[in-house]
Amino acid sequence: LHPLYEDGGSYYAHDLAVLLLDEPITTYDYMPVNTTDFDHTWTGKSLHYVGYGSDTYYQGPGSGIKRETDIPIMEYYQELIFGYAQGTNTCSGDSGGPALADVDGHLFVAGVLSWGWSYGDGDHCQYGGNASMRVDHELDFLSEFLDPYETPYPDADDDDTGSELPEDDGEDLDDDDGGCECRTAACAPSHVPV
Repeated sequence: LHPLYEDGGSYYAHDLAVLLLDEPITTYDYMPVNTTDFDHTWTGKSLHYVGYGSDTYYQGPGSGIKRETDIPIMEYYQELIFGYAQGTNTCSGDSGGPALADVDGHLFVAGVLSWGWSYGDGDHCQYGGNASMRVDHELDFLSEFLDPYETPYPDADDDDTGSELPEDDGEDLDDDDGGCECRTAACAPSHVPV
């Protein structure tokens, strides 16, 4: 757990942890951490969220299926990224999941999902926004456990890495191997803090 994590307050500062494994996972390529500072060019850029949380409402059923969605950055601060898109959001159980940024055609972890909120229509996930911790602000902490500047992408111009955003064809997917149920979920991957 991040040593400066604050449970509660105006927001959940440094809501970030590292899971240490007994043995490394070598069957999958990892996604590198974004080390580029945010600036005005990030506002409006979409982040790709992935999670296994609820698909109905906060603290509701429907978890256990991988879902993905794209949500534009509404605004950002020193530690936080706020995202909002009408009709889609993250939900309960998605916290701790990645907010992925496309940087020169490759995916980088730009944020770690922390919490969400709803507007108007009760606590339905698709009517709200979310907040993620900026990993570029947490590089000192991450550097204790990994090299955040290491990247599995051998060349920025090489498009054959397999770690790229999927094309959104608007069709639902049903993958028997535990893949994504849908690419444009009406209510995909945050939560009220757990």
